[in-house]
Amino acid sequence: MAPLDNLIFALSGSFEGYTKKDVESLIANNGGVVKSTVTKAVTHLITTTEDYLKNTTKVGNASANGIPIVTISWLEDSVKKGKKQAESKYDPSKVTKASTSKASTSKAAAAVAPKATGTRAPSARAAAAAASQASQTSAPASQTTTISGKKRGRKAADDDEEEEEDAKPAKGKGKAKAADTKTKAKAPAAKKRKAKKEESEDEEMDEESEEEDEEEEDTKPVEDDEEAAERERQKGYKAPVDELCSLRHSGYQVYEDSDHIKYDASLNQTNIGNNNNKFYVLQLLNKGSSYAVWTRWGRVGESGQNKLMSGYGLDGALKEFNKKFKDKTGVNWDDRLNADRANKYTYLEKDYAPPEEETKKVKKEKDTEVIESKLPMQTQIIANLIFNKDFIQQSMAELNYDAKKLPLGRLNKNTIARGYAQLKAIGEALNAGTSNRSIFEQLTNSYYSTIPHSFGRDRPTIINSDRLLKAEIDLVQSLGDMAIAEKIMKDVEYAEDEQGNRIHPLDKQFASLGLLETTPLEEDTKEYQYLRDYFHKTHGQTHYHIRAKVVHIFRIERKDERDTYAKESYDNYKSDNRRLLWHGSRATNFAGILSQGLRIAPPEAPVNGYMFGKGVYLADISTKSAGYCVPSISGHMGLMLLCEAQLGDPMYELTNSDYHAAENSKAAGCMSTFGMGKTAPKKWMDAGEVHEDMKGIQMPNPDDKTGDSNVKGAYLQYNEYICYSTAQIKLRYLFYVDFH
Repeated sequence: MAPLDNLIFALSGSFEGYTKKDVESLIANNGGVVKSTVTKAVTHLITTTEDYLKNTTKVGNASANGIPIVTISWLEDSVKKGKKQAESKYDPSKVTKASTSKASTSKAAAAVAPKATGTRAPSARAAAAAASQASQTSAPASQTTTISGKKRGRKAADDDEEEEEDAKPAKGKGKAKAADTKTKAKAPAAKKRKAKKEESEDEEMDEESEEEDEEEEDTKPVEDDEEAAERERQKGYKAPVDELCSLRHSGYQVYEDSDHIKYDASLNQTNIGNNNNKFYVLQLLNKGSSYAVWTRWGRVGESGQNKLMSGYGLDGALKEFNKKFKDKTGVNWDDRLNADRANKYTYLEKDYAPPEEETKKVKKEKDTEVIESKLPMQTQIIANLIFNKDFIQQSMAELNYDAKKLPLGRLNKNTIARGYAQLKAIGEALNAGTSNRSIFEQLTNSYYSTIPHSFGRDRPTIINSDRLLKAEIDLVQSLGDMAIAEKIMKDVEYAEDEQGNRIHPLDKQFASLGLLETTPLEEDTKEYQYLRDYFHKTHGQTHYHIRAKVVHIFRIERKDERDTYAKESYDNYKSDNRRLLWHGSRATNFAGILSQGLRIAPPEAPVNGYMFGKGVYLADISTKSAGYCVPSISGHMGLMLLCEAQLGDPMYELTNSDYHAAENSKAAGCMSTFGMGKTAPKKWMDAGEVHEDMKGIQMPNPDDKTGDSNVKGAYLQYNEYICYSTAQIKLRYLFYVDFH
């Protein structure tokens, strides 16, 4: 029996001492099979340290789906010893940790570090000029090229492409940039020949990949049923013509082939060393038998320059589009989901809106009837806070996310997963003790290229600390929640109930959250007063900067949450330890939280920044959770939750942080972690006194103040409770809080 029998491999990266065909032959001669992409059938991904650190599409896909990732040494040893070796010994993360500790000399550092000054990649201006020369002979005689509204000759137009972005240096770097340009202009002919040879080899590999794709039957990326359904729905949606294109209102549309592939490419590239943070829009447009290619480029956050090439037939337009795409990404259009090469643009996968939106706009114009909301006034207030486009825009701006480049409504689930995976690579480099700035710069480049950030003309920030990493984790998580709000709000133009009757948009938006109960509490009730006092009397002494007042309280229940809780027998758990605890988040995240519940960071997210591992974090001090509300981006108003959490008894008690608390608590037979703080509630009471439905749940007694916990060695100022399963939690109350 051959050592690789019944094993299916995917490859990522170039392996020292081997050509791609050498590796494929080695696998085939020993019983294995090679696939060109990571599919459900793949059993192993063989990769390099460089590709692992960059967290390429294949690496991220394999990691997210639990496929073993190994180095080429695993293959060599398995063949040499005649049997499959244990994968854990060949984990590239372990190789990375060992090598990055010697950052100045390690292969990992050399693999991802940028070239030294004077050997940087050719300028985009030179590349564009070369591209224009190569394509002149194939352009139709009647073709018209327009740059930024002015007709130009084709070569001049290509020469100007991307000049604005590349020519403007960071503040204080102008002289150095000019020197670099002169150095590149005087580059020896040998270096130019070498670059040309490498480019030729890249094209050869692309051609090989294309041939493989034709031979492979099962080359679709791994996706679940929900993703497959959404992909099917996307076939019926139209891609909008770029908002700055002069043909937008002339009957032109984005070309779509017989397989429903939309020829619409949004590209992004960040290179911190060169102070590049740029975008590139590429669209093939058609109106009847007339075709055009539209491009727009510039620095992220700006409108940039543009070029329109018209007068094509379909074949000529396709040729120009495909050529442009490969020039910018280094891969063919058919391989766009794997466009993540160094010093090239990254392709941003995005979703499109349903076509019926335009119909609804027309209906709205015809129907001028004023519809009043049937929601209670208190509910209207929180609905307006959750579904507020201005607050969502402010939140994205505060997080440096560029919504113009990749609007929330088109944010693809795979893009968010890739963002998480790239942050995880940064986290692993931090955990390995890496001190080489080049590694963090390259990894950050990959992340910003996938999740567009706007830094103005400032140099993008290198993510090289747990603090900066946690901020980006929060951004990616918030993007997912805000995308849900955006999706719900898309029906605002014309809202109807299930019977087709016109209703107020806010009513439909709020109904989309799927809540079974949202009962506003009367201020003169015991229930309201106990809960209000729980908020105000557990104000942390060190949180003097937080000024907050309860305005409204709602008793809430999420769909299926009670059933899920009961299914796990948490209502009658043998080691019962249920508590009523706080959770705070941005108001713009609550569409996601209320519709889908509190969630735990996915496997592809890094563990860095989570003091006690990935889980849902709760508190018994109100202002501990209030600190996460960021009310400055929502008119100084915010939302907070009181949650019933089954913590189990005993809890896994810690006085200091432990990134691996999720695993360690489970090993200790505990279902939650208790981070013990210096300050804590003095007395607890049965929440059945607040509402009979909460009998058996413990909550701090608001009649007693908080004080010293007397916990020896406590590092935290306040208690934290971490649940590692969302089934342990039921949302009980929603607070509307004034932070003025």
